[in-house]
Amino acid sequence: TLFRSFILRHKPDIALSGHIHEARGTDKLEDTLIFNAGMFREGGYVRITKQSEGISAELKVFPLKKGGIKSSAPFVRGAVNIF
Repeated sequence: TLFRSFILRHKPDIALSGHIHEARGTDKLEDTLIFNAGMFREGGYVRITKQSEGISAELKVFPLKKGGIKSSAPFVRGAVNIF
């Protein structure tokens, strides 16, 4: 796939995807950690943190209430947020 080819060619530390909604989870391709947050409306996101020894990332889920994401969530649909 194009995503796989990009990773193998450019060798990023972390690759993020949210396009494949039903495939939420993590994987590894060579030295690249892959995160698929799944559907944002179901609360999925990836938190990336810069640390002195590099970066870390973790797959997270917002606590949801009926109808989707809490209105107080600091994220906007389609936005990229890096901490």
